[in-house]
This record gives sequence, C-alpha cells and structure tokens, in this order.
Amino acid sequence: MQIRSTALMVCAAWLAADIGAEISDKNWGSQVKAIIFCFATCLSFCAAMVCMYWFLLSTLEDQQVDEFQNPDGMVALPPSGYVLDSTFAVRNNGKTAIGPHQVSCVINRFSSYKVPGPDIEITASRSTIIRDSQVSLEPGGDAQSDACLSIFINPEATTGAKCADITLQMFYVLETQPTDVRHKEFRFLAKRVDGFTWHRQPLGMPVSPCNQM
Repeated sequence: MQIRSTALMVCAAWLAADIGAEISDKNWGSQVKAIIFCFATCLSFCAAMVCMYWFLLSTLEDQQVDEFQNPDGMVALPPSGYVLDSTFAVRNNGKTAIGPHQVSCVINRFSSYKVPGPDIEITASRSTIIRDSQVSLEPGGDAQSDACLSIFINPEATTGAKCADITLQMFYVLETQPTDVRHKEFRFLAKRVDGFTWHRQPLGMPVSPCNQM
C-alpha cells in the first residue's frame, strides 16, 4: 500500500507540474494563471488522497477476510485418553497478527454415566470464557491452547463420558484494526464408541448427535 500511495503522489505532482507548464504558455494574467494552477494542483492531490483512502479500505478488508478464513480451531485428546482433559486450541494461520482476543466454550450437549450415582446430562450451556488474553497471536501458525470441559465438569464427578458436543468461540481484533471486533466459531464432537476421536461438525446442525447416545 505504501508503494502504491507513493506512486500516486508522484503522479499527482507530475500532473500538477505538467498543468503548470501548459498554463505558463497561455496569454493570461499572472493572477489567473496562479488561480488555475492552485485549483488544478489541489484537485490532483485530492484525487490522489481519495485513491489512497480507497487503497487503505481495500487493504483492511483484505486483512479481515484473510483472518476470518484462516484462523483454525483444534482439539487434542491427552495421552491418557480422558476426554475431560482434552485441550482446545485456536491457531492463527493468517497473514496479520491477532490482537486482544477472548476464547470461550459452549457445551451443546454432554452426557456421561457415573457408578454409583446418576448420569450427567448437560444441554445448551452458557458460554464460559476459558481465556481473555491481551497477548497477540502472531501470523504463520501461532496458537493458544486451553482446557474446556474440565471447567464445566469436575473430572472426578464422572467415571465415564459417553458423548461431547462442544462449540469453541473466538472473539478477536486485529492489531491493525483494534476497534473492529470479529467472531468465529468451531464445533467438535467426540463419542465413546469412536474412542473419543474429535471431529469437526457443521455449526448449524440443529440436533446434536449426542441426543442419540
């Protein structure tokens, strides 16, 4: 953008100089020449500034599109295989640094059994913030990982989960646009019958697959 802006200013200056050379050959009064030259110069540089502003808006929009498409959400099952200790992560695969951001979890549905004791069923929980960070996520794969399920459920309160349907939410701003808050979500599902392998799911899925468990 800096190169394009500099080129525009050079073109505006060249155009103003060319207009000045044309005016100097005219058989007009000096005051008329000065007025016309000043008007043409102002018009040239104002047009260049409008183009520079358009370049800026286009660049900022490109950054937002890139960052919305490239941040990725992931879930990792720990070596123990205990689903409640799963680690949820967001990664910046874009080209612009993500500034202050907030990561939260929503349980769409969670079911488990406890022996002895009643089964645990959680449906449509409220969003719970797992990290409110001022530390930037740098472009090129910088990531942040946090636990999620253990915030909602005490790992000692259940002896075995059956199904977990989780939405990972991220609210963020870009370092270059600190006042424009954006939002992205990722949905994951893990079932006991699949060995709690986490799979991405459509955000708009109306009925949780855990309802069948």
